[in-house]
Amino acid sequence: MTLTANKLVVQTFYDSANRGDMEACMGQLGEDVSWTNIGSTRYSGSFHGKADLVARLLQPVFGQLRAGITS
Repeated sequence: MTLTANKLVVQTFYDSANRGDMEACMGQLGEDVSWTNIGSTRYSGSFHGKADLVARLLQPVFGQLRAGITS
């Protein structure tokens, strides 16, 4: 995958999430996704697979955002 293609995946992920289109958002991720947030917040850690990512990171984070995600 090219750098441009990778950027498009990330931008599409966030744009879809901002619109509330979680189907399109999650469609950008592989079932075997590995996601790591560095730091020491409650959202820090490593997440393995879509189910883990959704349950332990995305649902809690997006549930806190009233206005969505903007750049």
